[in-house]
Amino acid sequence: MKSVRTTLAYLAAAALVAFGLLALLNPLVAARLVGLEVVEPRGLSEIRASYGAMVLMLGGVMVWAVPTRPRSAPWMRLAGLLWTAATLGRAASVILDGVWTPVNLLFLLASGVIAVAFVLASFQTPGRERRRSRGQGEGPGQELEQGSDADRGSRPPARRGWLRRSGDRSSARTGGGEAAEEDDDDDPLRAYRS
Repeated sequence: MKSVRTTLAYLAAAALVAFGLLALLNPLVAARLVGLEVVEPRGLSEIRASYGAMVLMLGGVMVWAVPTRPRSAPWMRLAGLLWTAATLGRAASVILDGVWTPVNLLFLLASGVIAVAFVLASFQTPGRERRRSRGQGEGPGQELEQGSDADRGSRPPARRGWLRRSGDRSSARTGGGEAAEEDDDDDPLRAYRS
C-alpha cells in the first residue's frame, strides 16, 4: 500500500504532466489559464517552451523519481524547491499587486501543494521504513540497521565475500574450514576464478 506522501507526489507529478501537455499542444488555452495574452507568434513558442516542454519534462522526471527513492531524493528536493520559489513568487504577487482573484489563489494553493508534496516525498525512504516496521532481517547488513545508534558506532562495518581486502581472503583460504567455504559462497566472481 502506498503512503499518503507517495500518492500526493504522484498526483503532483501527474498535474505537471497534464499542464505541460496542455501548454505544449494548445498554448492559447494554457495562456488564458495563467492570464497571459499572446500578441505575436513567438509568444506561442514561449508558452510551448516554458509552460509546455519544461513543465512536462519536470513532471516526467518526478514520475520517474517517486518510485526510485531514496536514490532520486535530491531530484525531488530540487523540484520541491523550484515549486516553493514559484509559490513564494505567487504569494508576493497576491500581496504586492493585490491580485486576490479566485483563479490566482487556486494557482497559489496548487503550487504550494506541489512544492510540499515533492519535498515531503523526498525524505521518505520506503525500503528502510518497511524493514524497521517488520523487525526482521531481509538481507545482509540488516542487523546493523536494527541496532541503536550507539551500537552502530561501536561495531566495525561487516565485510563480506568479494569485498574483503586481499589479506583477509588469503588468511581465510589458508585456514580451510567453514570460513573459506562461506567466502566462496558470497563471491559473485567465484565461477571466473576457478
